[in-house]
Amino acid sequence: MSTGNTSVVKQIAGAPVPWAASVHALALEAQRKLAVALPRSKSCGESPHQSTASITDQAADQRDALDEPVQALVSDWYGSGAFSWGAVPATPTNHSAPWLDSQWAYPLELLARVRCGWPKDLDQAPAAVKSLWRHSFAVGLVSELLVRLCDAGEASDAFLAGSLHDIGLLALQAVVPERFAEVMDDVDSLTPTCRSERRLLGWDHQRFGAELLRLWGLPPVARDAARYHHQPLQLPPGRAHARVVRCVAMANYLCSRAGCASLGVHNVAPPPDDVFAQLSIDAGVLRLLWSALPERLALAEQLL
Repeated sequence: MSTGNTSVVKQIAGAPVPWAASVHALALEAQRKLAVALPRSKSCGESPHQSTASITDQAADQRDALDEPVQALVSDWYGSGAFSWGAVPATPTNHSAPWLDSQWAYPLELLARVRCGWPKDLDQAPAAVKSLWRHSFAVGLVSELLVRLCDAGEASDAFLAGSLHDIGLLALQAVVPERFAEVMDDVDSLTPTCRSERRLLGWDHQRFGAELLRLWGLPPVARDAARYHHQPLQLPPGRAHARVVRCVAMANYLCSRAGCASLGVHNVAPPPDDVFAQLSIDAGVLRLLWSALPERLALAEQLL
């Protein structure tokens, strides 16, 4: 642990400190400990006028440049069938397995690097960490579905934002597992996670996750989904991705209610009625979503 953060992180493990200082210090420590080598930019196929062959060739170049574990993970994800809508057809210059189009290459590589960074071996990780990743992928997949049903933004943005919405909980477990365990012991079906965190820590995983994603330089849509997925109407006005964030909040609730909760217990309140209205979600859309949930949860299991 770097000396500049030691005193504050020690206090986080014991007596509380002002939340802004503690969240920033802990995020710096998480950034150091998780050591995620993030992709530099959405470099593959940024131009909407590129041909499919050109995009495919660039995607193949990007694939070959990935670290082996990251490449293997993204290939496994693609093989799961969860991203079949993002497939680039094989071409005469690309005889290997199809890769992903420009819209999906960056978010999937980025997410794979985060996933490979913590934990290295999910099978050997604490059960709570595996449960968190399962919930996170489920929320990403349901967010993607919601965005397409509600015409609320880019599907790939929704998947990335949904899959990283609980990064604050994952990083908390990585950096100060004893405090994470306190939160785990405190929550139940009547005690929201954020309420326990604020009482025990002075802040919650939303603030922590958003700060870590800011330090990583992730897109605003991912940072805002991490920050506001429990209070989507508190998102400052004028954000172009507001509807995506609301889809993530809705997906978080639906997955938790369906039994795929972040900490093993359903304690997520339904989004306010205004969120349903803003996304034009009526009883018919809800029935469609609920019927699609089992498939999405099964796909999330395949992504682990």
